[in-house]
Amino acid sequence: MLKSMTAYGRSLKVSQKGRWVVEIHSINRKHLDLAIHLPKELLFLDLELRKWISQDIARGQVTVRIQFFPASQGIAPLGNWQKLKENWERLADELGYQKQAIDLPFLVSQMGNASYHQIDEEERSVQIEVKEIYLLALEQFMEMKRQEGKALFDDIAKRLEIIKLLLAQIEERSVGVGERYREKLQERVAQFFPLIDELKERAAKEVVLYAERADIAEEITRLSSHLAQFRSQLDLSAKSIGKTLDFLMQEMQREVNTLSAKSPDLKISSLAVEIKTELERVREQLQNVE
Repeated sequence: MLKSMTAYGRSLKVSQKGRWVVEIHSINRKHLDLAIHLPKELLFLDLELRKWISQDIARGQVTVRIQFFPASQGIAPLGNWQKLKENWERLADELGYQKQAIDLPFLVSQMGNASYHQIDEEERSVQIEVKEIYLLALEQFMEMKRQEGKALFDDIAKRLEIIKLLLAQIEERSVGVGERYREKLQERVAQFFPLIDELKERAAKEVVLYAERADIAEEITRLSSHLAQFRSQLDLSAKSIGKTLDFLMQEMQREVNTLSAKSPDLKISSLAVEIKTELERVREQLQNVE
């Protein structure tokens, strides 16, 4: 099923650390373009967030914004100042020293000695909490992508049916068009250029050649094939089919342009213009397909 590149998702959660807000927003873009906005305390999660996003999203300009509002009692920044202070106060108490000596300058001097294990544990704890909230926003975001994709699917499918009917009319009209064109050319040649006997055979060959060039059977066959492939791609559940549909669209536009240029029949030319119009409308919709 198609997914739109335009969507929005938001989640909010209150934990012991404070209040988290995660927003995910995306707009059209040929490739995946990520913009991550994080509080400075969470910059270590930037690469992880990019991995999480790329697992579910293939195209579009995606913006992820995470806001954090600490609880009233505050939250220790990475490295856990509060825990470090508590540990030193307990040790000072056990050794009979004044707790007042455990002030900010002292903690700063000790921060460099903080255990890497302690920091890693805190990072993992924060990462787990952030991912939980991110997934809530992602669920809402993906649901909007699917809803918008359903609307795109319905519109594109309707236009493909119109194109199919127009192409069927062209195919029916094209039967015998080459023969009719050859007869018309022969009449014109005979009318305006009375030929001596030795040039008649050459003129006849040229007329046959022009008539063959006006044959559009191959273009009709290829356009029908591309149309069938395009329609089958719409039903796939692949993560991203936008690029494939773009390619097929270019091929269909090329075939209908060739068909229109080759056909000497005004009715066929008129039907080809209608197909071009519908293809252009489908192409516009494809700009928003992931």
